[in-house]
Amino acid sequence: MNSSAVFAYLESLFGKSPRTELEYTSDIDLLVAIILSAQCTDKRVNMVTKELFKKYKTVKDYANETLKR
Repeated sequence: MNSSAVFAYLESLFGKSPRTELEYTSDIDLLVAIILSAQCTDKRVNMVTKELFKKYKTVKDYANETLKR
C-alpha cells in the first residue's frame, strides 16, 4: 500500500480535515505537543506549550538545550 492509498483510506474514515485539540503553529510544535499529550491531557499540554513554543522555535532550539536536573 502506498502513501496515497493510506491518505485516501484515512480521509474516508475521518474526512478531509481531522482536528486536534492541541494548539500549535508548526510541525515541530505539533510533534512536541503529541509527545507530551501521551503523558497528560490535551488541555494541560496546551497550558504548558503556550510558553514552551515561545522559547523554542526550531528543532535546533530543542537540540541545543541542555537538560536541567
